[in-house]
Amino acid sequence: MAVKLFYMPMLAGLAFTFLSNILFSSTNENFSGFWLSYLMVNQYFIKPRAIYRELTDNHPFIGPLFYFLMGMMISLFFLNFFIAFLNEAYSSIHNQVRIESYKIREKTKMEYVYEFLGIESKITYDPQDDLRRKEREMDKDFMVELKRLKCD
Repeated sequence: MAVKLFYMPMLAGLAFTFLSNILFSSTNENFSGFWLSYLMVNQYFIKPRAIYRELTDNHPFIGPLFYFLMGMMISLFFLNFFIAFLNEAYSSIHNQVRIESYKIREKTKMEYVYEFLGIESKITYDPQDDLRRKEREMDKDFMVELKRLKCD
């Protein structure tokens, strides 16, 4: 999907380059060749008013229309990229929050039986109990390791 998003602005830029070369090459020196037209279309990012003056001086009807359409296309592409970046940032942060807030807890045998039989479990989950259980397991592992070291 990202590769397609890259080609769309490039193809639109080439389309406006061909169009400007066809429309304005006979009357405007800056659009006389393909590469000059390409540079002038890309100059819209730097000095849009200079392009507008040049186009409206020689072509009072087609020049402003070309300028408006080119500006709208560029604005839409920038808006599309901006929204895509915001969406990507939001989804990555949302995934991080979801992963951090998700507590992995082993089910008891009774909960498996309830789930198998389709009975709603009345057992409530308390995160503090889970933490205490993990601390006891770590203490047991520590004591076993300590006894092993004493024996060696």
